[in-house]
Parts: sequence; structure tokens; C-alpha cells
Amino acid sequence: LKPSKRREARRRTKPDRGRLLPIASERGAAAQSPGSGMPSLGSTLAEVCPGGWNSEAIALDFVGGCAGDAGDDESILTIVPLVGGQGPPLRCHRGLLRARCSSLPQARAAPGGGVIEVEESRVVVFALLRWVYCEAVDADTSADANFDADDSGISVVASRAVRLGRSWGLRDAGSLQGRVASRRLAERARGSLAEDVLRAYDAGELSDGFFFQAEEAEPLRGGCSAVLRGGSSYFRAMLSGAWAESSRSHEGGKSIDVKVHWPRESLARLLRFLHGAMFVQSADDLRIALDCAKFFEVPSLFAHIGDWVASNLKIETAPAFWRLVEEEPSLMHGSGEGHDDFADADTACFEFHIRHFSKLAGQEEDNDEMEVVKDNVLLHTLSIPLMHRLLSSGLVKMHTAPLKVVVKRFAKAHTVGQPHSAYQDLWARLRPPAVLFNRDHRDSLLPVGEVTVRSFL
Repeated sequence: LKPSKRREARRRTKPDRGRLLPIASERGAAAQSPGSGMPSLGSTLAEVCPGGWNSEAIALDFVGGCAGDAGDDESILTIVPLVGGQGPPLRCHRGLLRARCSSLPQARAAPGGGVIEVEESRVVVFALLRWVYCEAVDADTSADANFDADDSGISVVASRAVRLGRSWGLRDAGSLQGRVASRRLAERARGSLAEDVLRAYDAGELSDGFFFQAEEAEPLRGGCSAVLRGGSSYFRAMLSGAWAESSRSHEGGKSIDVKVHWPRESLARLLRFLHGAMFVQSADDLRIALDCAKFFEVPSLFAHIGDWVASNLKIETAPAFWRLVEEEPSLMHGSGEGHDDFADADTACFEFHIRHFSKLAGQEEDNDEMEVVKDNVLLHTLSIPLMHRLLSSGLVKMHTAPLKVVVKRFAKAHTVGQPHSAYQDLWARLRPPAVLFNRDHRDSLLPVGEVTVRSFL
């Protein structure tokens, strides 16, 4: 789906519509697979992908690493298309191309970095680089484009880009082929960008010559400065401009150590996450991930946390997860622009609590008349605002009599040690007419079904 359609689909899942759609936790294990955070990595690299008439300046900012100088730099690789001869050469990141392409041609030495001459046009090379950097296939290279096509219906540009990728040993050439062959496969054919970038980072093959010194321990390899700057406001400020951390010229181009006052293990996990790894593997990782996301200002990590929460909701942990989402504004109501592929953790938690309200309240879901368990009721761990949201929706599937018992016990649990008037005030705020309460009340006040003239007689 396009971002606008994803937002429209998300809007249709809001609880005030009176119906529930499948929640994020039912999407299966695919949401937890390595690389699920790659929409953000691809977006980061898309901003520095060479191509177009202004791309030379963008690429120079990228491939210069921390140095940004115009001298010899082993991290720069210049691609010169020999067909057509239009536009400046394409300056790329050597480490990224090597990570993505196993048979990249040998570059000849030249001032400012290596050079590869390609017997192809600029538009074909750019189409391939768009996939290498961000797994993107532009509309004008797809099967539906108004370009010349071969016998299979694939545009000539796309076909030649796939052929060039295969000659370079592109690791996910099959996925690129699937993307350009049919628009219907666009969502299924995921490439290996995350895996390739992470593998290169772990192997030390994707480095701009700087290391992070955290605590009194072995320095951590910084990796690709463009990835760090694009994914974190903290690193963008550190690795841009005239600060000492963003210049190697005073060191003669040698690698430098950058001091970061942060636990080394957490920093190591953050650096791997920015280069394509999963951060959250269990509930124990959530607080560490949140601390990193807030301190280093990493929007994609907030999105990753919300996606993990939405995909791992269980009866025993859902209330705690929802309180966590409530306490962190950055996890509420989705993750903003650029992260439409991630789940809305707040909506997922809301829907989960509606679906499993009886169990969370200590009752069997098919027996409204059963006594509520008095001790260790999970529903009592919710905050008052969250409980109010559930009851205000009118979507709770519990009859009025047992639901009143549940709500009274919730009010008592939250007013222990307070005057009886506090309990009475809270009980009044959580029952009709202050809230819709349950489906019985909602249906009586908001009739559902087809609206006709007879409805108003």
C-alpha cells in the first residue's frame, strides 16, 4: 500500500467505528524476523543514493565518511556510465556496494577514490543503485511504465538493470527481478539490504574510519556514518559539521576514537540496530531500547519497539506493555511519517484488551456469571485513563451486571487507603452515563444496521 492508503487503512481500524479488525499480534512471526526495521534503513540510504543532477553533492557528503574531504578516500567508488555520456559520474560508497554485490568489478585507482567504468547508460546504473541502496524500484522502471518493453513486458531499463546487477553479483537479484516483473509482487519480494549491511558491519567491511569509546573497554566500530546520521539526531549532530568527531583531517586521515558516555553493551546493540539488526528480542530489552531511542533520538527504534510490542501481546504481559506505551508519547498512535510499515502499538493494545477483557478481569470469556478473582487481577494493573478508554468505547463484550462488579473492584483497587468518597467518584466516572460501558449500552444508544426513513419515525 502507498503511505496515504496505509494511513487510511489505519484510520478505519480506530475503535469508534464499532468493529474490530485483526490486530498486529496476529500477523505471525514474519513481523519479528530480522530486517523488519528495514523501511527506515532503506529510507536513510535513499537520501544519499547517488543519481539525478544534484546527486554529486549528496553523494560527496555521504561517501566522505567522517572526513568529508575531497582527497584520496578508499571509501569512495566512482561509477562512470559509458553509454549516453549524460550527467556527472556517480560517486558511491565502496563498502555498501561490496556488501550488496559479491562480484563487483575491480576498480582502477584514481584521485579521490577508485573508478569503475560501466558499458551502460546512466539511467540503468541509477535504477540498479536505487535497489542497492534502498530496495526501491521507481515507477518508470516497472512493468507498467510507458517505456519500451521487451517480449516479457518488462521495461528495457529494468531488464538491463537486473542484468547489470547479476553481472555484479547482486545478492538479491532474484528479488529485484520479481519487483520489476510484476507490480503485484512488489510487497512480497523483499531484498537482502538489512542482512547485507549488517554482515558487512559485523565483518568490519563497512567503516568510515572512526570508533566509539564507551566506558573503559575495547572501542566499537562506528560503521557507516551516513546510516548513523540518517537514523539518529545525536549522531547527526556529532558526525556533521566542524566538530572534532566529524573530521579526520587533523589526524591525517587516520581512524579516531569518539568518546560516548553510555553503557558499552547498549551502544553496541544500538549500532548493530542502525545497521540492520533487531534490537528487541524479549520484554527485558524494552527498557534498554527505550533509553537508547530517547537519548540518541532514533525514530526507527521507537517504531521497532512499538512493532515488537504489537506483535507479542499476551494475557500475562499486555497490561504492562500498554502502560509502557502510555508512558512513552513516542510510542503512542503509530510512529509518524516514514514508518507506515510498523504497527500502531497503542491501537493494538487497545484491541487486545477489548478482545480478552473477560480473561484480564479474571473471568472465563464464555461465562459472565462466574465470580471475579479477587487477587492478582491483571485488569487492575491498568491505569485509570486506560480503563476509562476501554469503557468509553462501548466495545466491551460483557453483560452489564458482571461488568459492574468488575468495574467496582477496579475502582476499589485504585482507591485503597483513600476516603470512601474517592471510590464513589471513580465508580461514577467509570459507569454510565459517563461512559458507554459495554456493547449492550452502545447498541441501545447507537443503533447499528441499515438506516432508513423508518428509523426516524
